[in-house]
Amino acid sequence: MKYPPEHFIETDQANLLELIGCFPLATCIGLYEGNVLTAQLPFAISDNKSMALIGHIARDNALAHMLERQGASLQLIFNGPQSYISPAIFPKGQVPTWNYAAVNLKGSYQLIDDPEQLMHLLNDQFKVFERDAHQYKTDLYQWGNLTPYILGIKFSVKEAIGHFKLSQNKPENLRVLALQETKERHINVIKQWWESHGL
Repeated sequence: MKYPPEHFIETDQANLLELIGCFPLATCIGLYEGNVLTAQLPFAISDNKSMALIGHIARDNALAHMLERQGASLQLIFNGPQSYISPAIFPKGQVPTWNYAAVNLKGSYQLIDDPEQLMHLLNDQFKVFERDAHQYKTDLYQWGNLTPYILGIKFSVKEAIGHFKLSQNKPENLRVLALQETKERHINVIKQWWESHGL
């Protein structure tokens, strides 16, 4: 039996890139000689055609030390909207479930240690994230102060699979209800979390 079912699998590259662009904080999973380390790192799309990504990591991060070892591997997971779906929103005969969208990437990586290359990588990543925000301008060499403390990461995607579990197995009228519930709950949970922290 294959899981997730085929109707929850998303392979359209444009849809995968859209989720990564909207939710660029990746859960990074490093593997070396049976040991596993994880970290949360933001990645920017540097090439849409090849799905190439760029990011960076603090040199003191344990995952950075692992990735420096020959034979280590790295996988990335980008999590999009998600929410519990109560059967109460449907007429009858449904069970509780969870809707979510995520992109799982397998591939190879290159660590960038050269200060000049690292400054360009940081600047390129910054421009992607700043594009739709405040349009803050910076000088390339401003990043020079950071290069002793971080490593750049270039990630080349070999396999990209989206798990978009968005009630595709339900009739259209029920799917509309489920997607609306996913959207509202996702937004409300984020709002409640910030409010609980006084923001």
